This record gives sequence, C-alpha cells and structure tokens, in this order.
Amino acid sequence: MKSLRLIALLIMGLTMTASLAARLPENYPQGFNDAGTIDAIDLKRRVMILGDMQYPLGDVVRVHETNGKSRALSQRDVGKEAGISTSAAGRSIVREVWILPSGYLSSHRPVRR
Repeated sequence: MKSLRLIALLIMGLTMTASLAARLPENYPQGFNDAGTIDAIDLKRRVMILGDMQYPLGDVVRVHETNGKSRALSQRDVGKEAGISTSAAGRSIVREVWILPSGYLSSHRPVRR
C-alpha cells in the first residue's frame, strides 16, 4: 500500500513539473513564427541559425529573457532554446528573440505513437 502511494506521488510530481516547464512568462506572446535551439549567430553577416534554419537578422534584434529584461542579441545566446518573431515583409527577418524556459520545447513537441 505504501509503495502505491509513493508511485502515485511520483507520478503527480512529474506531471506538475511538466506543466510548470510548459508555461511561458506573462509578457511572452502566445505563439512564435518559429522556435528551436539557436545553433549559430553571425552578427557580421546578420544571420542566425535556429533549429537548422537560417534567418536574416534585422538591424535591431531585441532578446527577451524569462525574467522580463530585454537586451541585444549576442553570441552567449547560442545553445539556448528560443522562439522568434519575424517581419512580414516577404523575407522572414528576425526582429525579436524570446528565450524559452527550460523544458518548454520538449513539453510542446507532439508525442509519436
């Protein structure tokens, strides 16, 4: 009986952890033009690789952090999970980058059966 309670508590804890990881801060948009891991940033060429896709960078790119602060894009963002907002002027030019909470992308990927 004690082991069943322990298993139930573990399952509840895992479920709660997954739901917390899936939340975005209140100041974040409900959706992004694309999301993935930032693989590379080339500020000289004004391009960013996000999830194996190359995007041109706008003249000014704001990076929004989960703590509510914003700053300029930098090399320290490589390896982070992010969502992007792009312009609608034909080419998808990155205007804003939203650093995602840890585990957000994995909690929103469809499960293959």
